[in-house]
Amino acid sequence: MKQKRFAPAAVADERFIFIMGGADAGGGLLTTIERFDTETNTSEDFATLQQGRIWHQAVLHAGKIYVLGGSRLGPTAEASATVTDTLRANAAERAAFNLYGADPGPSAGTTPEDSMERVDLATRKVSPLPAMPEPRSQFGCAVLNDELYVVGGQRIHAGRRSWTNTVLIYSFATGKWRDGVPMPTPRGTDLAVVDGPFLVAAGGYNGSTSLRNVEAFNPRNNSWILLPALAQASSAHSTAFLGHYLYLFGNFSAPEELTAYDLNTKTSQTYTLSYTPARNTACVVVGKKIYVIGGKSYKQSEPLDRIQVFAPTPRKSE
Repeated sequence: MKQKRFAPAAVADERFIFIMGGADAGGGLLTTIERFDTETNTSEDFATLQQGRIWHQAVLHAGKIYVLGGSRLGPTAEASATVTDTLRANAAERAAFNLYGADPGPSAGTTPEDSMERVDLATRKVSPLPAMPEPRSQFGCAVLNDELYVVGGQRIHAGRRSWTNTVLIYSFATGKWRDGVPMPTPRGTDLAVVDGPFLVAAGGYNGSTSLRNVEAFNPRNNSWILLPALAQASSAHSTAFLGHYLYLFGNFSAPEELTAYDLNTKTSQTYTLSYTPARNTACVVVGKKIYVIGGKSYKQSEPLDRIQVFAPTPRKSE
C-alpha cells in the first residue's frame, strides 16, 4: 500500500481493492482512499474522505462505496454521566484503545462516529449522507437483499459506552434507517454474507473478553440462529467467506493464526501461517484469493503497509 494503515476498511470489485481510512504510524486518522490493482499489484491515490476514522466499515453497492461509523479522535461522549462514571468510562476507553494497539498518546481518546459518506467510483466524488441513527464503532457490516446491515459494535447509550447486539438496517432505495432483529450476543464483531444468503457473525469482543460465539441471520424468517462455536475465542480479526468456509485472520491474542470455519460441518480449525502476523486488518475476496490488508502485528509495532494474499486449497474430499 502507499500508506501504513491500522484498522482500515476495504471493499473490492472484480479487479480493484479500495482501501480507506485507518490509523497511521503516529496514531493519526487517515482520510485517504487508495485503489489497489490486483492484476498489476500497484496502488494509487483515489479519493479523500471528509472524516478520518478507525474501526469503521465500508460496503460496495451499485458502483458506489458507502463508508460509515467507526471512531474519531476527540473528547469522550459520556456528557450525561456522573463525574465518577465519566472517569471510569474514560479509563475503560483508554484501556480499550491501548488493548487494540493504536494509542495515539496518553491524553488522546476516541469517540464513536455516526457520519456516513458515499464515494462514486465513476467520478471519484465523495458526498456526505445523513448520519446513522447513533454513533457506532467496531461493528459488523454487510449488504443483504439490497439493504445495508449494521450489526453489534460499540455505541454510546444513555450517556455511557456499551457493547450492543442491536441491528440497524439502511435502505439504499429510500435512504432511511430502521431497526432490525438483535443478534443474540452483544459484541463488536465482523460480518460476512454466505451462500443462502445468510449473515454470519463469528467471534468478537464484549468489552472484557474475546468470544467463540457463531450466529447466523436468516432473512427468510427474520431470525438469528446459534451455530456451533469456534474452536477457540477470537477477536480483532477480519472475516472472509470463500467456498464453504469462513476464514478469520488475525486473532488478537495470536495474530499469526488463521481460523477456518467449515459451514458444511459447522466445525473449525486453527492454523499457524507463515505470514506477517496482523490483527485489526481488513480483508476482501477477489476471484479465488483473499487479500488481508494492513493491521498491526503487536501493540507496540507500527501499522503495516502490506497486502497479504491467500489462495486456500480445499481438501481433495471436498
